[in-house]
Amino acid sequence: MWLAFIVLLQFVSQFTAGQRCGTMNSYFSPYSRIVGGEPASNYAWPWQVYITVRGSFTCGGTLIDRQHVLSAAHCVVGISNRPSDYLIRVGAHNMVQQGYYSGTFYRVAAIFVHERYTSAEYGYDISIMRLATPVDLSDTVNIVCLPPAGFNIPTYSPVVITGFGLTSEGGRMPYTLQQAIIEILPTCPQVYSFSSYTQVCAGLLRGGKDTCQGK
Repeated sequence: MWLAFIVLLQFVSQFTAGQRCGTMNSYFSPYSRIVGGEPASNYAWPWQVYITVRGSFTCGGTLIDRQHVLSAAHCVVGISNRPSDYLIRVGAHNMVQQGYYSGTFYRVAAIFVHERYTSAEYGYDISIMRLATPVDLSDTVNIVCLPPAGFNIPTYSPVVITGFGLTSEGGRMPYTLQQAIIEILPTCPQVYSFSSYTQVCAGLLRGGKDTCQGK
């Protein structure tokens, strides 16, 4: 649920196909599952980034232009508000095959948290990190396409979640980027008693697939 806004970006990347942004590198199976998911094909989601704080993984993020990463506010608030503590890794896919320090690291120059954020449960769970230098785009690193203003995804539309988060509650991090298809759910308070109308909720009402523990 917590990375619903990143799910949204994965969905709408198709709207500007043919442009430089949103170019995928492989076909994605509709039968995929992060909890209940499967490993993504090599560099299938080139806008996915890996965020570390003081050398440890904290969250995933989405490259929305060459110098800005979209992530969750809860990935920053209460962890560190010092940009120098963060490194953003782009172009990472498989930590074993590529090596643990694979990809390219970029330093963070500034962090912006939504002014109305108080907790993940009550919405506005959005942060943007400005990188110190622009990212070099390539076949393995790309930016996602943003949706047009006012665009709404119909309820129960399929969307994609991706990330390096735990694959089970209390489990281990995967070595390979994971992917899964879930659905846009009805208004959040109809599904989660602790949520608000400011959120976009996604998942499966029957359970089994999700962005585990918000990563």
